[in-house]
Amino acid sequence: MTITAAALAAALKELYSGQSVKDLVYDKTHRPFLSTIKKDENFAGSTYPLPIVWEDVGGRSAAFAKAQANVLASKIGAFDIDVVENHGVAVITTEAQLRSRNDKGAFLRGVKHMVDSLLNRLANDLESSLFRDGTGAIGIVSTMPALVITLTNTEEITNFWVGQKLVCADSASDEIRGGATAATAMVVTAVDRQAGTLTVDANTDSCVAGDLLFNEGDYTDTTTNKVFGLPAWLKDTTGESSFLGQVRTADDTRLAGVKHTGSSSDIEGSIIDAAHLLGRESSGVPDKVLLSFQNFRSLVKEMGAKVQRDQTATGQGGFRYLEIYGPKGLLTVMPAAFCPDHQIYLLQTDTWCLFSMGPAIQIDNLDGNRMLRKSDASANEVRAFSFVQLGCNAPGKNAIISI
Repeated sequence: MTITAAALAAALKELYSGQSVKDLVYDKTHRPFLSTIKKDENFAGSTYPLPIVWEDVGGRSAAFAKAQANVLASKIGAFDIDVVENHGVAVITTEAQLRSRNDKGAFLRGVKHMVDSLLNRLANDLESSLFRDGTGAIGIVSTMPALVITLTNTEEITNFWVGQKLVCADSASDEIRGGATAATAMVVTAVDRQAGTLTVDANTDSCVAGDLLFNEGDYTDTTTNKVFGLPAWLKDTTGESSFLGQVRTADDTRLAGVKHTGSSSDIEGSIIDAAHLLGRESSGVPDKVLLSFQNFRSLVKEMGAKVQRDQTATGQGGFRYLEIYGPKGLLTVMPAAFCPDHQIYLLQTDTWCLFSMGPAIQIDNLDGNRMLRKSDASANEVRAFSFVQLGCNAPGKNAIISI
């Protein structure tokens, strides 16, 4: 049973239609933010001005003459959106193809596993990026005795995997340790997900406590080549002068989100307080709360009997979701694997959109080929890519809670 290139291409086309890729990428259970927000796949050109109206028309007074004299235009601005690229490659060796040449089903199952894994990697990276600031940093070194890195925030262990190549820098704006480009990246050889530690093969960049960690290729000291996620749009501090061409200091709340300092010992109260601030400051109507699994666990313990449970199956029960009554309706609370545990996000989801050139993640077949023969190895490869950016047309209708 010979598997021809044409047969393989046809099989991949059937396995990975546009809808099947989206079903895998926009998994609601594992990627609650990515799956929820609107998608605009028609991005084209250089940049897209995302308009924002952050102040209504002025000229109001009980006295007509004063209203007329003090008339002001509404405050309208724009965020200049541009997509950033991300790539993934998976390889199937010639040997693997030959060993399964008499079992078409086994071969296709192997190819499907490989491609599913590739798409899953890119989708997880995108969901993770939606909770990062765009610099590419995915963790902070707390300690590094010998070759074991302990992360400052152990919840960020979800950003790391065995075989990953890492570089480090002492800040997101400074040069990478070891020079502008690291000669040799550190390779992760073991991950302890309970302890939040990584073992690497060598400390090639002389990493020390406080350094930022980056996946090799994601770091740059001149431009941002990762998605501007929630921490970039909703700042937990004031004073940033400009973001994507829009000056935000004129009204930091409406242009960079409502800020609230909460408490890790009273998460429910922190969420309710932030929801009240949103209602007061910007007439926001939040509908979703995203937080880390650690904070979700604490919230479940706080709420106790108030937690809604799914009792649809006889003899079974489990958490369906949490709901908190806010000043403008119910807030659905969902844990997100890539959300930092020192931040909670209270979102009005219809103000967010993921812009992309075509589907957010897609298999590269622009030339008609879904699998390519490698020139430097006896193998074939499948490529996938994304060109995306996150946008928000009303940051002030959303809140960031620092705990």
